[in-house]
Amino acid sequence: MSRDISEIDAIGRTAFEVAALRAAETRRADRLFEDPYAEMFLDAAGVDAEPTAAKAAFAAIMGVQAAVRTRFLDEALVSAASSGCRQVVLLAAGMDSRAHRIAWPAGTELFEVDRPAVLRFKQRVLQVHSATAHTGVRAVEADLREDWSAALMEAGFSHGRRTAWLVEGLLYAMDESDAGRLLTEIGDISVHGSVIGFDHIEDSDALRQALTSISPGLARLWRSGPSDPDTWLRRHGWRPDIRELATVAHTYGRQVHPAYDPDQPGAAHSWLVTATRL
Repeated sequence: MSRDISEIDAIGRTAFEVAALRAAETRRADRLFEDPYAEMFLDAAGVDAEPTAAKAAFAAIMGVQAAVRTRFLDEALVSAASSGCRQVVLLAAGMDSRAHRIAWPAGTELFEVDRPAVLRFKQRVLQVHSATAHTGVRAVEADLREDWSAALMEAGFSHGRRTAWLVEGLLYAMDESDAGRLLTEIGDISVHGSVIGFDHIEDSDALRQALTSISPGLARLWRSGPSDPDTWLRRHGWRPDIRELATVAHTYGRQVHPAYDPDQPGAAHSWLVTATRL
């Protein structure tokens, strides 16, 4: 198949960096999850899965974070679906393969929201490999900076049913105002008992220095996002459960990068969060 990804913009292409981290985790004997599709996406995009010096440096900073958050959010979404949230919405889905690699409870419906070029590329790859989803999945072509919720409704989403929302690898690329707007839109179509799951990394000099050492462009993608997730969620009508990445990583037998180890001077908090709609 064609390896032309020219229609996917710079932000959309960060999905391949995440796919590379998930492919690397899948190759580990002690892997926290298995994602056989990640390498398929890389191959189809012509992205070399072998670690260059820059990729090795990126993996050193983000590898554990990506692995731990994937496992944590997998468990959170399956738990929510098993508890009655049979609609699952993956915002900025990128190369997410959860519809295909997770055995969902019967009746679960997934909605993948992302820009058209990203979703169409992914669908082509999955078709070439005859990939079969474990549950119903609908592609919603929309830009989160525009009226994405209307596109979601048109795809069959019901705002009267409990929903599990995933906002993965996204909030730290938004400023607090845009993040608040997104959470408001999610809340407006979420009934009592709906669940949201996300990861977030606090901005810090240590993290920016580490990212800049790899690529100044990568560091520029980092914005403030919500500086206090607990207050932020409560203000928007959610009951949060906030975990420190380092603590969750320890339970999985992993150690985080010093740039977001709260015990290190100048390090950033890195949070894994679930919250329930009040």
